Amino acid sequence: MQGDRKKCISAGMDDYIAKPVELIHLEQMLKQWLPEKDHLTTSKFKNNEDIIFDQLAFKSQLLGKDKLMVKIARAFINDTELKMKQLSASIETRDLSKITALAHPMKGAAATVGGMAFSSQAHRIEIAGSEGELKQMAQLDSELKENFAQLKSALEESVL
Repeated sequence: MQGDRKKCISAGMDDYIAKPVELIHLEQMLKQWLPEKDHLTTSKFKNNEDIIFDQLAFKSQLLGKDKLMVKIARAFINDTELKMKQLSASIETRDLSKITALAHPMKGAAATVGGMAFSSQAHRIEIAGSEGELKQMAQLDSELKENFAQLKSALEESVL
């Protein structure tokens, strides 16, 4: 509709695209707003599971908004520290449903901040919990703690 673009821009949006969305216009807009691949690319890794922190992925998901990256990184660290303690306690009490319930959101949150190794490890814990595999939980938890320490350090160094 006429005037929609102007209203959106004046309301604080960065841009506007009208429906029906044409692929060529969408592609042009994405090229304009998404950061180009640069020295932050972690494509040297063969596997996402090897990537401690993919800063480019994190930045791309947030359209390069640095202040938002800082806010989300802080929230991720604080929330994950609490969930890690709860997860360890759940492993000690052998509470499979809680283990699975804690691992699942950690997996997604880690992927959001570019913590691919941590996300993969949380996924392994989630699967082990849903399949009742308690034997390997202590080892998986130890590896998750190590991955978190590395991711936290990378976030603090690169984002915070």
